Amino acid sequence: MTNTKKTKKKREKIKKFKAELLYRLQKIYDSVDGARLLIEAHKSAKTYSERIRLNIIPSITALFDIKRNLVGSEDMMKGKEEKLKQLRLYIHYLIAYLQVLADEYKTDYPAISNRQFLHERLKERAGEDFVKKMVETHPESYFSSEVLLSEKTHQLIQQPPKWVWKAIQDLPHMGQFITDDYDSPYRKMFVDFYEACKKLLKDKEIIKLPEWYDVEHMNSMDDIDKRIEKGLIKQDDSLVDTLVGYLNKKSKKINL
Repeated sequence: MTNTKKTKKKREKIKKFKAELLYRLQKIYDSVDGARLLIEAHKSAKTYSERIRLNIIPSITALFDIKRNLVGSEDMMKGKEEKLKQLRLYIHYLIAYLQVLADEYKTDYPAISNRQFLHERLKERAGEDFVKKMVETHPESYFSSEVLLSEKTHQLIQQPPKWVWKAIQDLPHMGQFITDDYDSPYRKMFVDFYEACKKLLKDKEIIKLPEWYDVEHMNSMDDIDKRIEKGLIKQDDSLVDTLVGYLNKKSKKINL
């Protein structure tokens, strides 16, 4: 094979590598943002639980897989090793953000689930009371369009209480996730770093680093890499855990 063909084949391999990473990251982002929209729309413990289990936790697993695949992938970004390091670090930020949502779910969901159970029992009783009132008031026509579409019936139907939804909104991390303010941790620790990952993979210049980027985290990743090479890695050498702590501190400042 000639050098020209080898070079072309190498370029195609690198292009495919980057395209696959972009595709996987896009799927993860869509899954996470879709979860946010559904939780906010349904306002129930059931959807909260489903989206954490079916969207957030699988996204964490997928990001960890990407993180592992990037280690030793220098040949895929030859001459751009610094960009590869940035990409690896940014993936850590994404994992850490989703990890706090999963950790919060693990801690707080049992109480929210119990509240949802009691909410459903009260809703059943409210339904029975409504049916009883309708039958007593309109014994011959309670199931007619004339009665059910009347303004009087409409006034009897109240908005459901926000007892369960308030508990979800009050969760420090989930509450900020579903609110999605411009300055929210979701924007600063997930969306901004996701956008930065896309630019790196598209070979676009990152003019301004994500606001929550800290060079100390890059230094920590370098130190961990060196300890791994020397076989000196310890159980608590986790950059993700460090970033989870960093996110918790940042979030508390926002809540003040």
